[in-house]
Amino acid sequence: MRPPISRAALPYLKELVVVDQPDAMAYVVPDRVDEWGVSAEEVFAAARANLAEMARISLDQPWPSGQPLISMLDDGDAYFTSLLLAPGWLAEVGERLGGPVLAFAPDNNTLLLCPLPESTAEPFYALVDQHFKEAPRSLSPVGYVAGPQGRAAAYSPPPGHPHHLSARRAETLLALTEYHGQTNWLSEQYAQAGVEVHVGGLLAAEPVGGAPETIAVWTAGVTTLLPKADTIAFVHPDAGPQFRAPWDAVAERVGLESEPLLAPARYRVEDWPSPEVLADLRQEIA
Repeated sequence: MRPPISRAALPYLKELVVVDQPDAMAYVVPDRVDEWGVSAEEVFAAARANLAEMARISLDQPWPSGQPLISMLDDGDAYFTSLLLAPGWLAEVGERLGGPVLAFAPDNNTLLLCPLPESTAEPFYALVDQHFKEAPRSLSPVGYVAGPQGRAAAYSPPPGHPHHLSARRAETLLALTEYHGQTNWLSEQYAQAGVEVHVGGLLAAEPVGGAPETIAVWTAGVTTLLPKADTIAFVHPDAGPQFRAPWDAVAERVGLESEPLLAPARYRVEDWPSPEVLADLRQEIA
């Protein structure tokens, strides 16, 4: 099976291209690209040109004012969630609504827009969280805002900001969801192929008074595909958990490199780093 052509769009989300006909929709696969005699880049460019036209049509419609939440519900033909990929679209929506906009796409047919709250954003995130968890074809619980060059970007306010905790929980939920599905699929594939490698699951913890953080477990002596996380927990099969260290600190010292073709990214590790490196990591977090 050759999967559809795709490219990275937003964290944990890919951009794909479809051929939309009156009675059917089909993802563009490499064989179709070869049949057309064009490159994948040309296919994406044509799709983006069509999306730009759709974005312009949506912006030319009357936009309501004074509403706390605007729901754009797709009947299968409008591709509302794809509008987030149209450069400048979200920024122009903000101009029509009188200020910055926070956008959510909890499933593939729903786009929610609200003025960026001045105080708490928890009610909006709670609504999206429930929608995301219950949707048959969930997409993302993360909020998006107009970023550099007008492109949509994940909303990630800094620690201390009134929206930080809500946004961080949404980022963590998306990471857990995507890695969970990948872990199950890869584990089945390796088991069928007789490949002995442990596909590590992504864990998360939320300390009292702190923000959620993701955790990958590196077990001594076990070949593992680590998911990208905030921290790495070093575990010994005989002695249990030893300590945790920031991902970036570990990656710098041992040179973690991502495996090819895997998205979200994974990193193959064998035995633990040298005792000297482990001692340095312990000292850094002491």
